Amino acid sequence: MAVKLVLYKLQYVNDPDAYEKRRKSLLEAISAQTSTFWDEPTSSVLMQFPGSATDLFNYLMQNSYLHEDGRDMLVVIDLATKDQNAIGVRDKKLDVLLALAKGRPNVPPATGIGGSSAVAAALASPPKNRWGQ
Repeated sequence: MAVKLVLYKLQYVNDPDAYEKRRKSLLEAISAQTSTFWDEPTSSVLMQFPGSATDLFNYLMQNSYLHEDGRDMLVVIDLATKDQNAIGVRDKKLDVLLALAKGRPNVPPATGIGGSSAVAAALASPPKNRWGQ
């Protein structure tokens, strides 16, 4: 059974009930597919899943209330095959991280992506404006 990395970021849209509904539905969909799960994951989950990254991505989209227009971000990467699916990625640093995860070594070195602290900083950096652009 292959290990998958799930990254997510939900857009808060001035409606705490809608945000909580989307967050809860995503976490319930994830927990339904794994026996080991943190009670309060922050923005990522490392889990085993028997299917492909595409299968898990489709399952999570179908069983959650995430915005499909890209306001919410969902990334699923199969760490063994490098297969990945994503919506809502608007951060150039995350684009670089996904390219590296896919095994594209020709990513320009000026991106600043390097060790684990650089990757963590890239994932935690705020978008340029409130719409993520």
